[in-house]
Amino acid sequence: MRKVVSLLIFFCIACNVAKPAKNKVVAEPVVTKWSGARDGMSSGPGTCMIKGVITEILPLSGLDTVSLCGKNPCKAKVKVLEVYECGSSVTITLIVGKIEEMDFAFTLNNTTSLLPGLKPAMSGLKVGDTFTANAQQRLKPGGDGEFVIFHYDPIASR
Repeated sequence: MRKVVSLLIFFCIACNVAKPAKNKVVAEPVVTKWSGARDGMSSGPGTCMIKGVITEILPLSGLDTVSLCGKNPCKAKVKVLEVYECGSSVTITLIVGKIEEMDFAFTLNNTTSLLPGLKPAMSGLKVGDTFTANAQQRLKPGGDGEFVIFHYDPIASR
């Protein structure tokens, strides 16, 4: 009986949390079919396939000097150029043209020597580089959340 009551309370709280805030303007995302899909890849729950350009690489915090992201840049401001598709459970609306701060789990540097076991290796990104990625939404205390990129495909400049 306790389990049933606990589940009932959990679902009641979850339903109240999911209600949109009043007086909050929510823009509809512009979604187009993803032309860069690899092997039938699509957005899973909590992820969005995007095309973006790096507008700024954020400096290291200086607090962590040991981890991969303590020694290499892992945060960047990304201008969203296209939103191809978002999976279920995505609560942050990515707006085309808006600049979003995103985390790059395996750094913005070339991973060939940093992480030799990472396959496929990533060539690194710098300001002005365009890429496609499957960005995963992660919850963040005190806010809606943030997007983390675990793999990206650079787009060659023309």
